[in-house]
Amino acid sequence: TQYHVDMNLHEDASMDVVEQIDVNFSEPRHGIYRTLPLGNENQYLSIDTITSNTPIHSITTQDNILNIQLGSPNI
Repeated sequence: TQYHVDMNLHEDASMDVVEQIDVNFSEPRHGIYRTLPLGNENQYLSIDTITSNTPIHSITTQDNILNIQLGSPNI
């Protein structure tokens, strides 16, 4: 229902990104997936910290893609 991003870019080229994602499911679901590209041969993104007020079920990477599953597979 809502998506908001705050980004702060620092002089050392690092940045802080805070995403707020409000979701209202019309039927039972087990959470959301967040997929982030980590770069290619010309650029690279590293992520130091991930926090959530919703349980983080899993964090995996495959083919320079970071996959985050937020929520519980049992609820």
